[in-house]
Amino acid sequence: MGILISISILTIETFAGFLFRLADFSVATIMALYILGVLISALVASARINNLLMSFASVIVYNFFFINPKYTLLAYDPDYPITFIVMFAVSFVGGTLTERLKNTAKAEARSSARTQVLLDTSRLLNRARDRKEVAALTGSQLHKLLDREVMFVLFENRNVMTYCYPASSESEFHTPLEQEAVQWTYRTRKESGAETEVYPGAYGHYFPVSINDNTYGVLGVIVGNTRLTQDNNDMLVSVLEESALMLENMRITVEKEEEKLKVKNEQFRANLLRSISHDLRTPLTSISGNASNLLQSGDNFDQKARNQMYLDIYDDSVWLDNLVENILAISRVEDGHMNLRLTTELLDDVITEALHHIDRRSKDYKITVQPAKDIILVQIDVHLIVQVIINIVNNAIKYTPPGSTITISSWKKKNTAFIRIADNGPGISAEDKPHIFEMFYNGNKKIADSRRSIGIGLALCQSIIKAHQGSIRASDNDPHGTVMTFSIPVREIEINEQQRMQDIDR
Repeated sequence: MGILISISILTIETFAGFLFRLADFSVATIMALYILGVLISALVASARINNLLMSFASVIVYNFFFINPKYTLLAYDPDYPITFIVMFAVSFVGGTLTERLKNTAKAEARSSARTQVLLDTSRLLNRARDRKEVAALTGSQLHKLLDREVMFVLFENRNVMTYCYPASSESEFHTPLEQEAVQWTYRTRKESGAETEVYPGAYGHYFPVSINDNTYGVLGVIVGNTRLTQDNNDMLVSVLEESALMLENMRITVEKEEEKLKVKNEQFRANLLRSISHDLRTPLTSISGNASNLLQSGDNFDQKARNQMYLDIYDDSVWLDNLVENILAISRVEDGHMNLRLTTELLDDVITEALHHIDRRSKDYKITVQPAKDIILVQIDVHLIVQVIINIVNNAIKYTPPGSTITISSWKKKNTAFIRIADNGPGISAEDKPHIFEMFYNGNKKIADSRRSIGIGLALCQSIIKAHQGSIRASDNDPHGTVMTFSIPVREIEINEQQRMQDIDR
């Protein structure tokens, strides 16, 4: 192909030389024309032998057509042989330099393209959210870059995930020989398959995706009849190094988060056990003391004293029962996420159910419920939301004097339901307000009875509401008191006319 291009250039410049001759241009101008042709040929055709032949042919043709005697290879002027040698040397050196410049430009262009590809790949990998996405992006990107069938096998714990690009190539990678090559590369962290000495009969060439002492996967490339070029191989290795580095960083990040969570959980357990062991003593001592008095000297007490002892035992047991419910709810929080058992419920029924389980002393308070004008269906874990309402109402009873008013109202706005529990007690101090949702925070409030709160009720409420994609906040009531407001998602159910009539008939 290069020879044909050179012949074409030589023919065109010869024709141009004749035109220059008719225009009475000097032979030096025509010589420069042939030297220009050699440079153009060197730009178009890259073979060194082609440049040499073009330089030699230009001297011969120039001598044959334009040096007297014309149409022979003789020259009358004794200076012409030196001129021809100089012309050949200038043509060859110029062509060689042009060829080198062209090759250098190509190399720089390839290097720039490879750098840009690596930057783009790095940018994509940095956006990946997990290891699976890193594997998928790496396989997809290399498939586009190499224009070959690519497979990324990700080994994550005991799971093996395979990503093939295009998806239709999956059958080629899943022959017994290919799978053996993949497993060998993963174990040894060495290349295998086509173009290697290990499993050379395989369709694919397999590369380990590894860094330091960790191997995260194996990448396979179907070789076929065309071997990977050095540029392609260098680019592939660079992308795999970037992918392995990203997988390593993700592993380190996960380990650090797990360690932090482990320390946090240990601290939480220690605080919980310390608080529970301290705060269980008062009600348990009261229960055991009253029970002992009734068993040993019950007949010595009048009916009023006995009733008071029974009542104290009941109140303490209810307090313990509520504490156990809160602890059980906390136990459903795993790794910072609460496991919800969602069902669709009528909001008014949820509030009514919660009021059946509030503190016995609620009879000393004026508790009113202001239901929403519309029927509100909510998508919730009913047991947990009931616990939220119980905790907030019991807090209002606990921190406000008997005779106080507690108002529970609900309403819907767009796709969210709101529940507002307000009291007209002394309210929350500015000092305590920023901390009331912190675990084990008790503040400086005085409780109506002698029992101390262990400070998990509102913290648990916040965790439950956040798990429901809602929010909870505390504000001041006017003129005094506290308002607790939380939101939960609404469950929209469409009932067509036919269904409505069927329900009525039933």
